[in-house]
Amino acid sequence: MTVRFFATRLTVPNMALIKWHECGGQVSDHSRSCPQCGTPVIATIKRRQKAVLVQSAMGFAVASLVGVFVWFALRRVFHQLSAPHQNVEQEQRQRESALPSSRLSPI
Repeated sequence: MTVRFFATRLTVPNMALIKWHECGGQVSDHSRSCPQCGTPVIATIKRRQKAVLVQSAMGFAVASLVGVFVWFALRRVFHQLSAPHQNVEQEQRQRESALPSSRLSPI
């Protein structure tokens, strides 16, 4: 819905009818209270939106913690798997450094 007012154009947001959870009647999502039972609509909708936001934030926090835990666990597993190879390479270097230099040269 567009309204012209002194050469400016104002746009009014669309209003939706929702089924009200308190009395089961139809109410606009922009009304202050339900015309049938009188319960506040806007405050209840904002409270529910806040609860959903908090719930999704908690879900994100839990998922992040699980992700960090899995990352550290996998990092540790891969480090343990690569450790024997690193030890073998270090032992070979130590053996080569212990040999006299004349044995290392091909001449």
